[in-house]
Amino acid sequence: MERFEAQIPSNRAVLVIDDDDDVRESLVDVIQETGRQAFGAGSAVAALGLLETLPRPCLILLDIMMPGMNGFEFIELIQQRPDAVDFPILVISATSAVERAKYYTAVLGALRKPIGLHDLRAALDRTY
Repeated sequence: MERFEAQIPSNRAVLVIDDDDDVRESLVDVIQETGRQAFGAGSAVAALGLLETLPRPCLILLDIMMPGMNGFEFIELIQQRPDAVDFPILVISATSAVERAKYYTAVLGALRKPIGLHDLRAALDRTY
């Protein structure tokens, strides 16, 4: 699934939500190298706590398969917020679950893991 049609003017902040520390830290590093602000959260629950403190709009790079609250549950909570438009989502996953993400209005697109650096940069440039 690739939708990447939205162009969002902003201060270019990105929140990476992934329970794998190595993946999350690597993505944050790559995003910072593109000149964007990048923040990381190890769980969807932790990310919910960060939303109030982050610059807006803030693109969310969201892993789907996580313990506790999964990515789909997180998306459903975000879409209920009155400020949901401030948090567009780009889904990342190693599973075919990325296909289900296209049914959520907050989701701009999806990337399959493992994510290549070129693919990540291109997706960020197209969406954010």
